[in-house]
Amino acid sequence: MRGFHLAVGALTVAVFLITGQVMRHHEPPMQAPSDAVRRISRSRHIYILASGLVNLMLGIYMQRHAGGWRGTVRDIGSGLLMASPGYS
Repeated sequence: MRGFHLAVGALTVAVFLITGQVMRHHEPPMQAPSDAVRRISRSRHIYILASGLVNLMLGIYMQRHAGGWRGTVRDIGSGLLMASPGYS
């Protein structure tokens, strides 16, 4: 699971960088839409970064010690966290 978190985190941070460039070079410029549209775009951009960083940190921190029901709960939470960038 550790390697999966690192891979998902790195891929998500790369997507964050790409979406930042898309927003920067977007036609019409991002200053043209209304404030609400611009805020929604920027907030989703920040959510992508947050989910990527959480996955990276979990990939660095995660250790395989818990067993039994605690390990099962950890694995379920880990799976949900790996799915979170898709919902950002």
